[in-house]
Amino acid sequence: MGKTLPILVVIGAVACGYYILVQDAIFEASGRVELSPSQTVARRAAGAGYVRGAELLYESFTDTSFAGRYADDSFRVNIDVVGTRAVVSSLGLTRTDSGFVDHIVRAEFSRNVDSPGALPGFLKAAIYAGNRISGHQAAIEPSAVTAPCILASVHPKGNLASVNQCSEDVVDHPTLYAPDVRLAPHSRVDGDMVIPSRIGDGASARSPFIWHVAGDLIVNDPVVVHGYVLFLVDGSIRINANIQSDGPSDAPLESSLGLYAGHDVVIADGVTVEAQMFAAGGATVGDETVIVGTIAAANDVTLGRTMIQFRPASRALIPNWVNPAETITMLAYDEQ
Repeated sequence: MGKTLPILVVIGAVACGYYILVQDAIFEASGRVELSPSQTVARRAAGAGYVRGAELLYESFTDTSFAGRYADDSFRVNIDVVGTRAVVSSLGLTRTDSGFVDHIVRAEFSRNVDSPGALPGFLKAAIYAGNRISGHQAAIEPSAVTAPCILASVHPKGNLASVNQCSEDVVDHPTLYAPDVRLAPHSRVDGDMVIPSRIGDGASARSPFIWHVAGDLIVNDPVVVHGYVLFLVDGSIRINANIQSDGPSDAPLESSLGLYAGHDVVIADGVTVEAQMFAAGGATVGDETVIVGTIAAANDVTLGRTMIQFRPASRALIPNWVNPAETITMLAYDEQ
């Protein structure tokens, strides 16, 4: 049959959230496609799978495939995502006396994510501790953009004593995920993960690469970050080697790597880490360690002889706390 029917449909925002208007394209096309009775039945099955596939694409803009049934007929859906583009393809299948009849519904989508709003208060501090900062004295170097501040119930004397206390409103006990947050990670790891030596190629502030790690995140060898990357780790983060960014010289002076743990962040002695870091538990920093960025923990922050070169956190790396404005647009639609 091979009829191509370009339709433009935009996912719109309504009071109860976002609603994907994918059915409009199906209804629009139905008046322009001549089908036999069996093809009509297969089309209905393909359409049912397509609608569910488009809904899943909005919930999580990632590759997936699934099968299902519509009445007595079946469908098979594939979602293929490359960067900010995705293709949803649904094959409907019905059985007739002479064999099987199929129908395919296919659509291409693009995704645009705007930067979310203001940073949470605890990410504006060079050091944030929901309870106390303890351990050795630490030196904090200011940023060229803004002066650093610290925020904690108790912090040690010494170099930190001369750093201003933050005046920002903060969450008393921040967690890894804000209530009702909606996330679409690009990649999931079911257990522990060891970071590869190179990450972030092609990822920008407008479209950072998001990893969800169900276990612990471990850094045993040096890592170079080439784009904007966020790790959301249900367990702890253990950093035993350098993590450094290699962004363009004209890149904004902000962190391009987010390392957020559901439990603790532990940084070994003699390590340099360029990142904005958060622990829903506590954070421990070793001796002769350099942090280029920020570190925050819901409980204690324990410092070795640490140098913190304050680099403001990026608003592009907070989708677990602030839902970004997202637009998903249908670019093309066809049936065959």
